[in-house]
Amino acid sequence: MRILVSIMLVFFVLGCKPKTDTPCLIRSQGDLVDVKAGDANIMDTNITPKQATGKKAAQRVEVPERSQIAKEDQWDPSVVFPSLKAWEKERDALKKELISTPKSKGLRQYEGSLRLGVQKVKTLLDKIAALRLRLEKLHYYAARLAHIDMRQSGPKGMEENAKKLFSDFEEVTSWVEPEFLALGVVRLRGYQRAKTLSVYSRYFSQLIRMKKHVLSKDEERILSLAGVMGYSSYDIYSTFSNSDMEFPEFTDKAGTKVQLSTPVYVKYRASMERDDRLKVFQTFWGTYKKYRNTFAQTLSGQIKYYTYVAKARKYPDALTAALYPKNIPVKYYRNLITSINDNLDAFHDYLTLRKGILGIKDTQGYHDIYPPLVSVKPKEYSIDEAKKVVKEALKPLGPEYAKLLDEAFKRGSGWIDVYPNKGKRSGAYMSGLYGVHPFVLLNFNKSFDSVSTLAHEIGHAMHSVLSDKTQPYAKSDYVIFNAEVASIVNETLLIEYLLKKETDPQKRQFLLSHYLDS
Repeated sequence: MRILVSIMLVFFVLGCKPKTDTPCLIRSQGDLVDVKAGDANIMDTNITPKQATGKKAAQRVEVPERSQIAKEDQWDPSVVFPSLKAWEKERDALKKELISTPKSKGLRQYEGSLRLGVQKVKTLLDKIAALRLRLEKLHYYAARLAHIDMRQSGPKGMEENAKKLFSDFEEVTSWVEPEFLALGVVRLRGYQRAKTLSVYSRYFSQLIRMKKHVLSKDEERILSLAGVMGYSSYDIYSTFSNSDMEFPEFTDKAGTKVQLSTPVYVKYRASMERDDRLKVFQTFWGTYKKYRNTFAQTLSGQIKYYTYVAKARKYPDALTAALYPKNIPVKYYRNLITSINDNLDAFHDYLTLRKGILGIKDTQGYHDIYPPLVSVKPKEYSIDEAKKVVKEALKPLGPEYAKLLDEAFKRGSGWIDVYPNKGKRSGAYMSGLYGVHPFVLLNFNKSFDSVSTLAHEIGHAMHSVLSDKTQPYAKSDYVIFNAEVASIVNETLLIEYLLKKETDPQKRQFLLSHYLDS
């Protein structure tokens, strides 16, 4: 397990896009969402009869349109804004507030006043926090609409509007941290200890630690202006891979015509039919390979931006720039990689074991990694069964936790977007907004992996609910490195609960192999 935990930690440290709509875990640092990248699960995809040219009727597999998904199985963004008009009204109001005029300087009216004492500082920080939360709310709503069908241009345009306003906000507040640091560390420590500013004590602690990477007012303003362009490469990749890239059909061994997509790929890569696995791998990754130069350029563009910011903020490299704000030593990260390399023999032994159990006589391929190590068909779960088993497994976390699970799992609660549909963002994540219940995106496909993913994402959701309940907005956020504790504990409780009650050797073998694979 040590090597597998090390591998997971490496991906959790750097597997997220900073700021804006980060696929990690949306808190007040930006749209952070924990994406289980390999778990773009699907429901039991629609199979509709289609007359073949011969006497037999062919079957066709594809994910449904959004309109075919029951409302009770969709999340409900109306708890954030009741209507598109309400969102537009708030957008226009925020635009006005972020524009400085000779008559109304907005937040800039406080420039030069941070030396005047705690009350003046509190007034400014309260205004900044309130404005940031409103901006997060604006972006949050747009992102939830965009991710359910990334083919639609309207919600993507709303997201871009919200990102632009965030950039404007960063520009009009770019003077704040340089002015604080100009007061000196002794004065800042006084603010950190002041009872009036207790809500912002963590902010001052982090500011003092980050002082050598905070630039002058003019330099910070220039960086803030560039921020809106910083993730164009990622946005291009995300939109293209989730909506514009088209996959061909293939026919499986049973004669079913399959319209390939990311969710369908995930289902077929675990097929017990080796020919089907190979065919889906060749078709799926063959499509990606056609656009390899485009993907290479988008990746290159994103790396150039990270490198630019790292140099501008006086970090030695982009890796340090990614880790230092999260208070993770680069040495720790590099030790994880060393530990993985030192223990690769254990992973190779496991792959050899898989090869033997699956009866593979020739060379084992990438397409042989995912099928379960049992001869019987693994159990399938409905979403209601999945919720029930997760709730039972998480009983050790106590009655308060169980009550929150009941609220989240109630059909029609609006917390969870359960099934895949055409154009929906692949993968799974939890997204939180202070003052609103979390939203969980799934692509549930009845597999045990889907159940485990539910446990994982609901762990993030409960973490957010409890953090928001016990902390003020300024202290409620958390970095992804800490967030994964809540989710992985839940996955572990689930698998341990099932292993404890399961006596069938084949089913135990399946659970143990999933434990290793996950």
